[in-house]
Amino acid sequence: MINYDTYKQNPDTILVEESEILFGEMVKEEYLRDEDYKEILEDLLGKAVEYASIRSKWLLMERQQRISEDDARSKKHDSVIIKFNMLAKYMEMQGWDSSWREKLGNERKRIGDFACYIAYVYGINAR
Repeated sequence: MINYDTYKQNPDTILVEESEILFGEMVKEEYLRDEDYKEILEDLLGKAVEYASIRSKWLLMERQQRISEDDARSKKHDSVIIKFNMLAKYMEMQGWDSSWREKLGNERKRIGDFACYIAYVYGINAR
């Protein structure tokens, strides 16, 4: 059965506990007073939710469906990575700690996992 224990056995995983820490470093109350930061963050959140939506359906798709959706999924993934980079760069320009981005790393699957974590947090808070 596929569950969190199955996930943890994969290489380059990002555990929920680590995701919580990185997200806490990425989003702080004082940063939300900055309109440009807020705009980049909201774009990132939207991209993360879009990506997580297609990725969460991936194992339910037939092989042919995956082949036809693969390019769109990759583009959504690329847009998430770009938004993470934009947010970190903006934070750096403001003199804020952006070390979360380096800690996240550049492994695509790990970045995608973090995007899914963000979508999860926003999903369960939207009740």
